[in-house]
Amino acid sequence: MLRKRRDDKESGRREASSGLGSRLALGGAVAFGALASGFLISRRGRRLVADTFRGRRRTPLADRVLDRFWEEPALGRRRLDVEEGEDGVVEITGSVANDWERSLAMQVASAVPGVAQVRDRLVLDPSVIRRRARSAEDLARRRG
Repeated sequence: MLRKRRDDKESGRREASSGLGSRLALGGAVAFGALASGFLISRRGRRLVADTFRGRRRTPLADRVLDRFWEEPALGRRRLDVEEGEDGVVEITGSVANDWERSLAMQVASAVPGVAQVRDRLVLDPSVIRRRARSAEDLARRRG
């Protein structure tokens, strides 16, 4: 009887370890596929990795709003974040360069299906344009 329990325990350990091995192999394959396809190089991929490391899960509505921001050339360069509250209320945080970008962010978020209200927690920071320009200049100097 004791031997049967020990055998059952060892068998359970083997099954658990083989399950873990399978999950690791599958995870590795998915990560390699994402890397090979360029997904991890994209803004969405980087955001996914950052959120995963922080243990953060976005709602589908917050994801759709962020996707729309990334599609807009002016907003796609800004570090904006979206939190979904109750009943389709979304809160936008981050920095924008001017009132035009703030207005654009509010319009884009409001146009996403499922958004009932947008709360503006954006900060006006004109230096975000200068920082971006300096980064482009630095990159050009390194290449040339």
